[in-house]
This record gives sequence, C-alpha cells and structure tokens, in this order.
Amino acid sequence: MGYECYITDSPVFVPENFREAFDTPCDIRRADPMDFEWYKGSGVPRDRHPLGGSIKFRACAACESENVLVIAAQWNVHRMNGDEYYDYELVCDDCGKFTRVSFADND
Repeated sequence: MGYECYITDSPVFVPENFREAFDTPCDIRRADPMDFEWYKGSGVPRDRHPLGGSIKFRACAACESENVLVIAAQWNVHRMNGDEYYDYELVCDDCGKFTRVSFADND
C-alpha cells in the first residue's frame, strides 16, 4: 500500500458532526480489544497529539495550510514482522477540506 493521501469534503474516520459528537479534542477510542487504538475527537493541533512522536502529520493536502487539527489517528507496529501502519485525518481551518492519510510499511 505505501503512502496514500486523499482530500475530501467531509470526514471519513469520524462522524460529520464530530465537533459536537466528541466531548474532548482528542481521546483514545477502542471498539473492541482486538481493534487498533484510535484517537478521535473534535480536533487537536498536530504538535499536541499523543501520536506526534510516531506520526509526522502533514499540512492540509488541499491548500497546504498549517492551520489543521487532527480529528482521528491510529498507529501500530505489526507484532510478527515489525511493519508500521498508521491512518489519520485532519480538518483544515482555512479551506474546510479534510485530509486523510494511510501508510503501510509493507511494500
């Protein structure tokens, strides 16, 4: 898979009403003990996100603005082969677009 980046008009990893749906800017969410640990929320600056040490969050893919908030992110390393995987979604406060990034270190 490598690195994939998508620009959308609405979020994919969180509900469209994410600003109202979440009580916090960033909180850990796990639907099932076997699921990845997702951080989801109403939005947190990239430099304050708990996964900032593991993921280098980009700027907005639509307008290249740095004025973005992370609304969803997960990062993990495969237990058997050591491959790294992550997904995240940003909302841009300048253009209003959403940037969704997926990465798999298994190519």
